[in-house]
Amino acid sequence: MAQTDSLVNSISVRGFKLPALPDTLEFCGEPIPLDAIDVRERLEDVFYQQCFREERIILLLKRQTKYFPFFEKLLRELDAPDDLKYLAAAESSLRIDAYSHADAAGLWQFIPDTGRRWGLTVSAQVDERFHVEKSTRAAIAMLKKLHERFGSWTLAAAAYNHGAINMNAAMQKQNEDDYYALHLNKETRQYLFYIVVLKEIMSRPERYGYVVPDYQRYPPFNQGLREVTVKGPLEDLGTWCKQYGFNYKQVKYHNYWIMKYALPKGVWTLWVPDSATISSDTMAAVNDSVPAMGNRDSATARFYIYHTVKTGETLGQIARMYGVGVAEIMQWNSLKTDVAMLDTRLKIFTDKVRKMLYTVKPGDTLLSIALRYRISVSQIKAWNGLQTDTARAGAELTLYTLNGD
Repeated sequence: MAQTDSLVNSISVRGFKLPALPDTLEFCGEPIPLDAIDVRERLEDVFYQQCFREERIILLLKRQTKYFPFFEKLLRELDAPDDLKYLAAAESSLRIDAYSHADAAGLWQFIPDTGRRWGLTVSAQVDERFHVEKSTRAAIAMLKKLHERFGSWTLAAAAYNHGAINMNAAMQKQNEDDYYALHLNKETRQYLFYIVVLKEIMSRPERYGYVVPDYQRYPPFNQGLREVTVKGPLEDLGTWCKQYGFNYKQVKYHNYWIMKYALPKGVWTLWVPDSATISSDTMAAVNDSVPAMGNRDSATARFYIYHTVKTGETLGQIARMYGVGVAEIMQWNSLKTDVAMLDTRLKIFTDKVRKMLYTVKPGDTLLSIALRYRISVSQIKAWNGLQTDTARAGAELTLYTLNGD
């Protein structure tokens, strides 16, 4: 199909020329067969509905800056396609408090059983379906597993909506492995199109008449915050927050997964305001269940690294690698079982660390350095008193890394 000028080939609505559907569209690098008339008609059905849902599109564009940078970082880290971030936009409109009649919750709309299956705690006190990082990691791991099973990201997304068992049954009964050639329920037939249409509008909003200035967009969800690790149980979060210079509303807003005014037994990582008066020494005292590190520097009193579970690894193997116990890894990551889910990122406290000085090279970012040494950007910033995520070439950074790295 030949490319045409978008405004010549357009629809006029109340004097406004709405660009027609682009001649080519794709999802995760997989082209959509727009030359199939039923596909084009179904896609246009979604396209024109969404173009005129002004309030939803405006709010999505404003929330885009709140969550997409974080999604993009994790998608790169886990080697998954960037387009998957638009699945969250379709699922929840990027509302952390999104909740459906089917008991699906959070940015990625996990139902309770599915959330638990992918390593999320779902209880009366803690519901990690509302945890930005953990739910995003779970969603990416699930989509990668679905891609491995079905062979395409299009079918993986459809199975995310329809369920792997239902999708497999439909494919077997119809002897078909092409999403666009399958007859599915209406929601799943349209599901991929909602994702692709939102991708098109959100990546080129001006083309569709939407202009949202940068200063009107919402800041990143973790801007002005830092992570602290606390030991539960905490019986009175309201009083605990006041003790450190903020309030319960702030801790709930930035940690929506907290469902009550208390935290149960375990080790929990919270986002708190930068202005909070919690010091590393104070948190080390609070966290007396976390093993002390050999280095006496206060920054290492809570030293931890991240380990991403690889194919064939067990918690026992990972525990031996870092000289810790399986029960400790389960506690630090709020795991219910000792099963190590592929691609899960585990937080591990270890005394097998060394202090090192790292000279920033041209092209380095704090993220690339953090990934190289299996630490976090927030740790690098705390150890070096940095206020931004930028790394100046030639600067010397203090790092605490795993022995042998």
